[in-house]
Amino acid sequence: MFGAGTLVDERIHISRIQRADETIFLWLQVTGGQILLPILVLTIVLSRHVHRNPVFINFCCSWIVSSVVYSLLWVPTRFNSSSGDDLELSSVYRGRSDPKDLSLNPSPQECLIQASLINGVLPLTACTTLGIVVQLLSNLYYLKKGNLEDGFKKRHMFTLSLLVFPYLVFLLFTLVSVVVGSPIAVDANRIPIPNSNLAIPGVFYCVIVLDNLTGSRMFSLARAPVFLSLAFCALSLLFEGTFIASLCQRNHS
Repeated sequence: MFGAGTLVDERIHISRIQRADETIFLWLQVTGGQILLPILVLTIVLSRHVHRNPVFINFCCSWIVSSVVYSLLWVPTRFNSSSGDDLELSSVYRGRSDPKDLSLNPSPQECLIQASLINGVLPLTACTTLGIVVQLLSNLYYLKKGNLEDGFKKRHMFTLSLLVFPYLVFLLFTLVSVVVGSPIAVDANRIPIPNSNLAIPGVFYCVIVLDNLTGSRMFSLARAPVFLSLAFCALSLLFEGTFIASLCQRNHS
């Protein structure tokens, strides 16, 4: 049997590990998505010697949006230390005032908003990735025909669709998630109600929970963006594989 002191020490140890994981997660999001990527985009936009590929810039912007969304609930949190002083720590979730508390307690509305945005950024980033691959293959096609510059002039609508379509998907999934998702769909025992699209806090951010009833035909906000993102990623890999295979075949012939 563990004593009360041992359990408290173990809880403190786990909370410290969790805080370290949160710090690493947030630094990766902030450094990569909110500092380095914006610098890269500004360098491309402001430089006179770099080709400004709008699809690539759009790809970078989508990951900036993703970084902001995944760290959306990160706010400074104050708590009273053992010495009586108010300390300020970086906390992923609003409302976690106890540094030893392992629970993640954003408000239900905040949790639903972040979960809805995450449902939008999943297909957003997958779609912009597919857009880069499609544009690359299109450029190679016109390059093979020897009229790449003419191809650029003739594909304004094509490029515009690659820029706009990902954000239409993002808005669609986000708005549907806000409307259909539920911030408080739990029963008297605090157990999520099946097929309620409940938004709950995860380890680092809020997500909409998977349906408890397998095989349900009801609309699932947890599955839909994942399946669509996987479809976009599969298409990207298929196009890339086809391109690499054609290059290898051409080199051997």
